[in-house]
Amino acid sequence: MSGVLNPPYRSLPELQGNETLQSDTVSDMIPSGRMQPLLNAPVLYTSYVAVSAPINDPPPLYAPDQSEETKKLPMLTLQKGDIVRIVQRYSGEYWLGATTEGQEGYFKLDERLMPVLGPKVRALWRHEPRADDEIAFEAGQVMGVVYQPSCWWIWGSYTENDTHHVGMIPFNFVESLPPEGQNDNPVPSSEIVERAQPAWVATPGLQVRVLWDYTARTPQEVSLEADQIVEVTSKWQDKWYYTTIGDKTGSFPMDYVTTVGANSSFGFFGLTL
Repeated sequence: MSGVLNPPYRSLPELQGNETLQSDTVSDMIPSGRMQPLLNAPVLYTSYVAVSAPINDPPPLYAPDQSEETKKLPMLTLQKGDIVRIVQRYSGEYWLGATTEGQEGYFKLDERLMPVLGPKVRALWRHEPRADDEIAFEAGQVMGVVYQPSCWWIWGSYTENDTHHVGMIPFNFVESLPPEGQNDNPVPSSEIVERAQPAWVATPGLQVRVLWDYTARTPQEVSLEADQIVEVTSKWQDKWYYTTIGDKTGSFPMDYVTTVGANSSFGFFGLTL
């Protein structure tokens, strides 16, 4: 998609054949490489995704594991800013969803969609890390959302037995929890545009000067030295830049740098060079 630059591509993990739902009412086995529809699963909270670009793809040749009730449902036609409620999760490619206007159908998971997250998520299934920067968790674990380094991965944390766990969480293993005291409704319309923006926006030609030394706090970040000039390849909202320095690729906070140019300013102090 033009204008979008995600961090190095990382596919979402599929549930393994020996995984089962941790639920009192559902004990279906999940076949290797596929997620079985959770038709009988209790819905405690609902997750949403926001659309960052129009979606009007032709329907797939088939939609996996369709029930009689959903066999004739179409593919959703979506516009930028639409919010889609996740009804059922079928596979790593297609989910069943419903728009706020009441249209129900299938949609494809790609970079045009971005999870709409609350401050916390709850694990639907057990997850074993496949990389050093991922964290393990059990079904039912509640985790805090730190930020989204890409569309379908969350940088999250939780504490268990006095041990603090921080790392990457695959979106398809969790559901979003609303803030305490709020019902499970889509985000207010005033926030839809912001939430529907691409996770990372390309910034060709942008250079920044480092104001203070910065030491990477996670494997996803890069370290910086004061007065260093860095070429920025993309940005995430007004919080993080993304770059490649030598053989290291990662993100760093905007507050530690100022843009190089006539109208540059010192981070959050607003001082003109």
